[in-house]
Amino acid sequence: MSDPKTVPLCPLCRRPIPADAPQSLHHLIPKLKGGKGGPTVLLHHICGLMYQTHQAFQYPVISDIRW
Repeated sequence: MSDPKTVPLCPLCRRPIPADAPQSLHHLIPKLKGGKGGPTVLLHHICGLMYQTHQAFQYPVISDIRW
Protein backbone atom coordinates (compact mmCIF):
# COMPACT_ATOMS: atom_id res chain seq x y z
CA MET A 1 0.00 0.00 0.00
CA SER A 2 1.21 3.52 -0.78
CA ASP A 3 2.39 5.94 1.84
CA PRO A 4 -0.47 8.47 2.34
CA LYS A 5 2.07 11.31 2.19
CA THR A 6 3.11 10.38 -1.36
CA VAL A 7 -0.34 9.71 -2.84
CA PRO A 8 -1.34 12.71 -5.00
CA LEU A 9 -4.63 14.47 -4.37
CA CYS A 10 -7.11 15.16 -7.14
CA PRO A 11 -7.35 18.96 -7.34
CA LEU A 12 -11.04 18.76 -8.25
CA CYS A 13 -12.54 16.44 -5.64
CA ARG A 14 -9.59 16.72 -3.21
CA ARG A 15 -9.49 12.95 -2.64
CA PRO A 16 -6.35 10.80 -2.93
CA ILE A 17 -5.52 9.26 -6.29
CA PRO A 18 -4.17 5.78 -5.48
CA ALA A 19 -1.68 4.28 -7.94
CA ASP A 20 -4.16 1.54 -8.88
CA ALA A 21 -7.05 3.97 -9.54
CA PRO A 22 -7.88 5.07 -13.08
CA GLN A 23 -6.23 8.46 -13.56
CA SER A 24 -5.62 10.99 -16.30
CA LEU A 25 -3.17 13.79 -16.95
CA HIS A 26 -5.21 16.70 -18.29
CA HIS A 27 -4.17 19.91 -20.01
CA LEU A 28 -5.61 22.94 -18.23
CA ILE A 29 -5.97 24.64 -21.60
CA PRO A 30 -7.26 22.21 -24.23
CA LYS A 31 -4.66 21.29 -26.85
CA LEU A 32 -7.02 22.47 -29.59
CA LYS A 33 -7.05 25.92 -27.93
CA GLY A 34 -3.24 26.18 -27.84
CA GLY A 35 -2.57 24.22 -24.65
CA LYS A 36 -0.14 21.69 -26.14
CA GLY A 37 2.96 21.81 -23.99
CA GLY A 38 1.10 23.90 -21.39
CA PRO A 39 0.34 23.11 -17.76
CA THR A 40 -1.22 19.75 -16.90
CA VAL A 41 -2.81 18.30 -13.81
CA LEU A 42 -3.30 14.73 -12.56
CA LEU A 43 -6.98 13.88 -11.97
CA HIS A 44 -9.08 10.82 -11.26
CA HIS A 45 -10.23 9.53 -14.63
CA ILE A 46 -13.88 10.31 -13.83
CA CYS A 47 -13.02 13.81 -12.60
CA GLY A 48 -11.08 14.35 -15.81
CA LEU A 49 -14.08 13.33 -17.88
CA MET A 50 -16.29 15.73 -15.95
CA TYR A 51 -13.74 18.53 -16.38
CA GLN A 52 -13.28 17.85 -20.06
CA THR A 53 -16.99 17.50 -20.79
CA HIS A 54 -18.36 20.42 -18.81
CA GLN A 55 -15.73 22.92 -17.87
CA ALA A 56 -12.55 22.84 -19.92
CA PHE A 57 -13.40 25.67 -22.28
CA GLN A 58 -14.82 27.93 -19.57
CA TYR A 59 -12.40 27.49 -16.67
CA PRO A 60 -8.74 26.89 -17.50
CA VAL A 61 -7.77 27.33 -13.81
CA ILE A 62 -8.46 24.17 -11.82
CA SER A 63 -9.36 26.05 -8.61
CA ASP A 64 -12.19 27.80 -10.45
CA ILE A 65 -14.11 24.55 -10.97
CA ARG A 66 -13.46 22.65 -7.76
CA TRP A 67 -16.52 20.80 -6.53
